[in-house]
Amino acid sequence: MATALSVHKSAIPAKMNRLLEKDSIHRAKNPQDLRRFRLTVTKNGEKVYET
Repeated sequence: MATALSVHKSAIPAKMNRLLEKDSIHRAKNPQDLRRFRLTVTKNGEKVYET
């Protein structure tokens, strides 16, 4: 994710938390690997992206 966004990997948690607070993404545990999360874009996140 850090590579795709061109940011340092230490910046990812803060960016994710901001997107979660703004209801732009949804975080769910990955059922196959409980150490990981699945992130999905919410309707609100889609609206922000389109503008």
